[in-house]
Amino acid sequence: RQMCIRDRCLMCQGWSAAEVNALFHIRICSTGWTTAGVYEGPNRPTWVYTVGLALVDHPELLVASVAPERATEVLDDLARRVVAGERYDDADAATCSDGLTVALRDVHPIHIERGIVGAAQRYYHWACVQAPALRVRQAVLPPSAFCRCHADTQPRLHLAHVLFGVEGPRRAERRR
Repeated sequence: RQMCIRDRCLMCQGWSAAEVNALFHIRICSTGWTTAGVYEGPNRPTWVYTVGLALVDHPELLVASVAPERATEVLDDLARRVVAGERYDDADAATCSDGLTVALRDVHPIHIERGIVGAAQRYYHWACVQAPALRVRQAVLPPSAFCRCHADTQPRLHLAHVLFGVEGPRRAERRR
């Protein structure tokens, strides 16, 4: 279900953008969403986000600085509910099926402009979706979900000044 496989994205493994978008399209038509993950490498940020929720007029969801497998579990749980009609607003709390409660915060538009959800942006462009500006909501796990050393490692992406993941040129531009 996730674009990030074994620390490398599908495009880094040789898939074309059209092949990735086609795979996303199949998944989105089947379940209503898919996930894309970004793994930047050791001591670099990792994040996973949904693609497809904008089609049901809901912000995409994102989990940052959490193990990709766990982030995907959280996103799949929340996305399944969104596709079923549940809605999450900024500053809401949502309890996952395993009992974990996450806080939901709107991601500042500057992070979206910098390409933090680049695969979603590329998919919607490829699919010719005439949607309003892409919105993203971060699911922030509680400090209790982490060991003491990592309790405060999640970025607060609702803030414009937080640099995370894609500072400078967009990831797609760096690949060229």
